[in-house]
Amino acid sequence: MKVDPQYVKAISKWPNPTNIIDISNFLSLAGYYPRFVKEFSQITSFLTNVLRKVIKFVCIEQLQKEF
Repeated sequence: MKVDPQYVKAISKWPNPTNIIDISNFLSLAGYYPRFVKEFSQITSFLTNVLRKVIKFVCIEQLQKEF
């Protein structure tokens, strides 16, 4: 099983999110990768917590760092 290079390109070129919908769309696209990326859920935990409103979206610097 191999990763499709088109998906890798789409994820690597994805612009920084500017709202909750952007984060949701990115995580939907990236949801293809948990079987290929070790500790995927830990990597995306910050973005998931923003979606769940555990962390407020106003933390732009941290969001860009994690993205």
